[in-house]
Amino acid sequence: MKRKKNFIALLVASVFAELVLCSCSKKVLAEDISIFDGGKEFKFSENKYIFLEDENFDIRFNGLKPNQNIYLFAYHNDSFIDKYKLPVKADDTDIFNLGMAMAERTLDKEKGYTLTTNEIHSMHCIGDDRRLNDSKGATIPVRSISYATGFMDDRVFLLFYVDYKHNRIIEPNELAWIELILPYDSRKVVSNASPADFAKEKRAYVSSSGHRINKENYHGNEFKAYKIVGKSDIEKMLKKESRSFKNIDIGQHVYGLESQKEKFSQPTIFLMVPQGLSLCNNPFRIKGDKTIYFEVQQEENQEYIDKPVSVRFLRLRDEILVDKIAFYYDGKVIPVEVADF
Repeated sequence: MKRKKNFIALLVASVFAELVLCSCSKKVLAEDISIFDGGKEFKFSENKYIFLEDENFDIRFNGLKPNQNIYLFAYHNDSFIDKYKLPVKADDTDIFNLGMAMAERTLDKEKGYTLTTNEIHSMHCIGDDRRLNDSKGATIPVRSISYATGFMDDRVFLLFYVDYKHNRIIEPNELAWIELILPYDSRKVVSNASPADFAKEKRAYVSSSGHRINKENYHGNEFKAYKIVGKSDIEKMLKKESRSFKNIDIGQHVYGLESQKEKFSQPTIFLMVPQGLSLCNNPFRIKGDKTIYFEVQQEENQEYIDKPVSVRFLRLRDEILVDKIAFYYDGKVIPVEVADF
């Protein structure tokens, strides 16, 4: 009997030791991330907020393996820090859904990384080509912060997710966050933007939708913007712009406008440019300016030269502040009044 008790005690001790070993060996993301700013190191595990000296700092990930993505959601408040009960499927969240990763350029080591605040249903997916890798881990060399949402403030909240188990399920040890307090100069409002302010790396893009129309079917001759609220506004806009669209089925060719009226129950801004010009990419903001700019250029891609993006739609989402609208063409800013009905 005594021998049996000793065996059971030994078994319990072995299981406990194994659990302790597993617990200790489990990677904890917050323990592997530090911010280096002004020659100082701030560990996530020891800090919940950091006062930055400027917007030139490094985010260091110790032990991160090559080809292991860093998923980053940057926001203007703390709405998402405790929103989800963990564990949770990443694709069931608003901020780490794999299909919502923003298209970003390969890191320019000379210019560093531009961190932008995200809108809901978008995130930074930082793979090997968007960071600096070495034998001990990886570094994101942040050199500026831009504000896509337009809610300028003195802080930004960063949430990080690294999928250690490769199962797309966010575990508590795979999530980390920090609050950054920005220096006053970073909130300085731009009064007269210069061409340098519109450099590609200084833009914070906002998602929108655009549509190409054959030149012979589109005869708009002005920069215009309409605010559409509900189905009746669509009919009014189409009637007012009847001369701009010739011999085409608006429902089929203008982003399904007629067939998708239900989607326009949410306020939307409908933008038009003169015939022959093209709206490029998504609209953007520049640092210190709440205006949303829509870049316009002559269509350069031969494949689309006869079918420019003549119209674009900007959905007025709650997390995006729409203060002013302007077009950016040939190095010049063209303000536009948003007409409504």
